[in-house]
Amino acid sequence: MEMDERILRITVITAAILLVFTAIGVVYPASVFAIKSVDAYRAACCTGYTSADPLQCPLTGCTCRNRIDNIACINQNGIPGAWAGFTCGQAFRMGLCVGPAGACCVKGGGGCTYPVDRYNCNRLNNWWYKGKTCETACVPKGACCKEGHCSFRTGANCDAIEGDYQGNGVKCVAGLCPKYGACCYPDSSCLYEQQGVCEIAHGLYKGDGKKCSPNPCGIGACCYNSGTCSILPASQCKAEGGTYKGAGKQCSAVKCPVKGACCSKLSGQCHFMLKTSCKGVYMGDAKKCEEVEPCPTEGACCFGGLGDLGCRDAFSKEFCIQDGGRFKGIGTSCTQANICPEYGACCLMRGHTCVSRKNSDACGANNLWMGPSSTRTPCTPNPCPTPSSSSSTSTTTTTIPWPSTP
Repeated sequence: MEMDERILRITVITAAILLVFTAIGVVYPASVFAIKSVDAYRAACCTGYTSADPLQCPLTGCTCRNRIDNIACINQNGIPGAWAGFTCGQAFRMGLCVGPAGACCVKGGGGCTYPVDRYNCNRLNNWWYKGKTCETACVPKGACCKEGHCSFRTGANCDAIEGDYQGNGVKCVAGLCPKYGACCYPDSSCLYEQQGVCEIAHGLYKGDGKKCSPNPCGIGACCYNSGTCSILPASQCKAEGGTYKGAGKQCSAVKCPVKGACCSKLSGQCHFMLKTSCKGVYMGDAKKCEEVEPCPTEGACCFGGLGDLGCRDAFSKEFCIQDGGRFKGIGTSCTQANICPEYGACCLMRGHTCVSRKNSDACGANNLWMGPSSTRTPCTPNPCPTPSSSSSTSTTTTTIPWPSTP
């Protein structure tokens, strides 16, 4: 008896709803009103209501299941849609089933409706927020520009991050927000700002998106020509004649090559270069050419094969050659080890033959060493004895006359 009463009550409610929709102009197919057995249909079943009245659906929402027969639906305390042949979609659209309540926000900031279930909000192509009210869900949003980046948020939220709100409903599109980048100032400080602002303030713009961390215009390793290193701003390093190695670079991470004035041995000209590249006379670390010019034009002059004993300093190339010596180069000195080689005549015992050797050991025990030569050509004229007198094994020592000072 109780089941029959529920069916009767639900039938009356369903009929009443159909009459209401008919009165407002909704047309139904004839099959909706056909009299059939209660159990003959399997259709939508709306469950979750607090009563048989579909308007009494709680905020948590009701649910709908398709193809449920009337008796099974009633047993689940549901409202069957069998007599009307409803599907769940039709049941939601007709209001027989009501989903969870929420706020329905019109896209573009055009208003808000509450409470509305998701189906009836989405079918209008609006935004639905479950459990939200209009006050919390439908706050207008728009593009917010901050430091070259764009985000879609409310005006209040944009202000909170110190952004530039572009207006309600404005979308983030390419080119909307001006570009930002690192701007370097003479004191090595860095600001993240627009290129135009940077250039007006006489800063150096480092490029769109370039960050100030690590500081692209800050202090770094500065190498001096002496090979020493200091941590300085780029501008100060340049002013002091150093080579700036880059912001953030530590002296321990860089190599500072030694440079100085280099005087050519051949031309006498000065060039400022790396110490390791100087093939002439290196005049000292960090020495500038203007400090040493004119470059020296004199050097060591070697006479004969007397070694260091035959070396004379401060000879020009011309005077050295004129006096029969060998010029060792501009800037050379007799204090340099082995600057003048030793050599002399060596008479081979097999024939009247003379060869130049640097000492008696090089001449050999079976030959005749004639001693260091005072000339550049120890075998001219041939000092070796003739074969008839080759039995003599004594060593001839020649007295070396010193050349006059130019």
